[in-house]
Amino acid sequence: MTSIFRYLLVTLVALISIGPHGDAHAGWLEDLIDRLRKQHGQEQEDLDTWDITEKTLTCTDCINYKVEGVCLWIKCNVFPPSCYNRESVLVSHFLPDFVVSAYSNTTPWDGLGGLTDRKMGSILTEKSDQHDHVTEITGQIDTNLDFKHVDIITNPGILAFNALAASFGYSCESVEKIPMIPHFVSKVDPAWSEPIIEQYYPQALSGYPRQSAAPEYWGPIYPRTGWNSLPFDSLSAVVAAQRASEIITGSPSLHVYVPIGWDCGDRCWPPPPVEVGNRDNRFQLLYPEVQDYAEPLPRRGNWAAGMEVPDQRFSWVLWRRYECCRREGEIFLGRVRL
Repeated sequence: MTSIFRYLLVTLVALISIGPHGDAHAGWLEDLIDRLRKQHGQEQEDLDTWDITEKTLTCTDCINYKVEGVCLWIKCNVFPPSCYNRESVLVSHFLPDFVVSAYSNTTPWDGLGGLTDRKMGSILTEKSDQHDHVTEITGQIDTNLDFKHVDIITNPGILAFNALAASFGYSCESVEKIPMIPHFVSKVDPAWSEPIIEQYYPQALSGYPRQSAAPEYWGPIYPRTGWNSLPFDSLSAVVAAQRASEIITGSPSLHVYVPIGWDCGDRCWPPPPVEVGNRDNRFQLLYPEVQDYAEPLPRRGNWAAGMEVPDQRFSWVLWRRYECCRREGEIFLGRVRL
């Protein structure tokens, strides 16, 4: 609010100064206003729970509701004894299951208490929230080596979507029933900082899969750790977010995490695991800027242009694709796509 007040005050002074000597004052006043406007534009407020809920509920393009086909049923009556065929609509849409945050030391999600707090120095890299101060004191050399913490927490707005599914009947229910569940908090996962086992996986030895798309060559997914060596901090955050998302949605692993739900209701097909290039899992950017659409995490390095922010923190909503159909009988025969 202080920056906004200063901006308005200077604008008012500029208007008052217009007069016989208005031209003389116009130059420095315009420069000062531009500087204050840029300073205000660079200030980012932390996300809170209500912000995340609001931005999730208002992203209607992220839902991507579609009619996919029909489900076939057999419905039987006891009296008079009879059975006949019934059909119901097969639909698909995305649900905002998780909030994924990747950062150096401080999460952009304010109000989580001690759940994700970091103490400076626990994992200290030259790319940290206080980089200039640390470098000045310790004389660290700025390199591309970077460490990112990641938290994946159930979206606080998921209850609204589940309530809609229960009342509407033609929408799917999420596998996540309780909001604010911390499925992955990197500070309690030793393998996130020391990948003793995963560094010998075939994927780690071969360097594939990678977050980048050919012909670019960066961001190996394995070993799934917070360490990266990339020229842009934003790309490090993308790779870390992809790795952590694959951990909680994929096959059981040696990482420390809370398994996600698997039951989305009767005749509901939950989404597949997060994988590179999989469009059934899409991310809506919340911080440092808000997007009104969801897409797979970027695979081109040019995405980093304009995304370098001083506090080096990023946050997304992970939208996942579900399919379901309404029960119209006792016996389910199958689904037919149009």
